[in-house]
Amino acid sequence: KGVSLQLNAGETVFLIGENGSGKSTLFMILAGLYTPQAGEILADGAALKPSDLRAYSNNISAVFSDFYLFDYATGDADIAREWLALTHLKDKVELKGAKFSTTSLSSGQRKRLALVSVLMDGRKFLMLDEFAADLDPQFRAEFYERILPELKSRGYTIFAISHDDKYFGAADKIYKMQRGEISQIK
Repeated sequence: KGVSLQLNAGETVFLIGENGSGKSTLFMILAGLYTPQAGEILADGAALKPSDLRAYSNNISAVFSDFYLFDYATGDADIAREWLALTHLKDKVELKGAKFSTTSLSSGQRKRLALVSVLMDGRKFLMLDEFAADLDPQFRAEFYERILPELKSRGYTIFAISHDDKYFGAADKIYKMQRGEISQIK
């Protein structure tokens, strides 16, 4: 069906919609993991060809709703240490060489460590699929009110699937998926 949206550098964009509306499929297409059945993805005004998808997806960091957390870490160790502190994990997890000291954490802590892990890559397009779903209420508020603005201030473009209407003010734009179609509501 008709899906058209625009993401600009430095924006925080939320995608909302009921279960089964097509949010996760669109997420996977935008992440470069699914090929669109019709239409095209434009990046910097140029249509991506299938042969461009790997290079395109290499510019994206994503935390999926169903993610696997590896104990090894790649990327900038200083970024890891900083974000371990900002996500309140520095007392639970250390970076030892190229490995996290543990991944035996609660589901919310594991999700926060997954964020730290992808931020280490330094990619400025961040995709989050229902990231806050496993977070306790206190850190959920902190995520929307402090972490997202901090990421934005550092030049990240954020595309997030969210059901947290209490925090929709954190988004520059909000798109709603409904039966495979999309509309901008903010």
